[in-house]
Amino acid sequence: MTYVYVAINPATNPPCIKIGITDDIDKRMKQLSVGQLRRWESLYEYYYSSRWKSKCVERQLHGAFQSRNCKNTRDCSSREMFFASPHHVDYLITHHHPKFEATRLRNGNISYSCSFNREYYTLDPDDIKKKYKNWINSDDDSVKEYQKLLRYKNNHKELKKHLAEFMGFMDEKVRVGTKISEGEYLKNSNILKKCYDTINLG
Repeated sequence: MTYVYVAINPATNPPCIKIGITDDIDKRMKQLSVGQLRRWESLYEYYYSSRWKSKCVERQLHGAFQSRNCKNTRDCSSREMFFASPHHVDYLITHHHPKFEATRLRNGNISYSCSFNREYYTLDPDDIKKKYKNWINSDDDSVKEYQKLLRYKNNHKELKKHLAEFMGFMDEKVRVGTKISEGEYLKNSNILKKCYDTINLG
């Protein structure tokens, strides 16, 4: 009894999925979660009666999403991780059922193989990117943490911008020794207010 799984970690930034195989889903998620900020979660699981069948399906999925493999990047180093939507993977599995073959060779050994619908092999990289973008911008609970982080980063950038404006203004006035007019005071009060509002939004 073995499974192909599609898993995510809510703390991964940017979001990526892991496509792998295991005999025990819960045990595998715990193994992956060691040393991680958040626990890995299996979103989709597909049961196969033989390990070679699961291995074949995993291999085909890795090939289908090869253009979005995130190995050798600073974001993730595993060859089993991809910048792709988990729902896209699920669609492929459920709509392009694999056909398995076990052929006995002359020497008595058995050769195993599997194949998918031809369309499966010709995934458009742009389509993979599009579905990925749709996923990370969706209301899906699996990307809520990432969206929260993005909002924080955007607020932080806005805060830094306003602070730079204010500090630049103050520095200039200190150097030339001039007084701050009422209009200038109101302008920079608004900048400070924006800073505080931005902090509160976090």
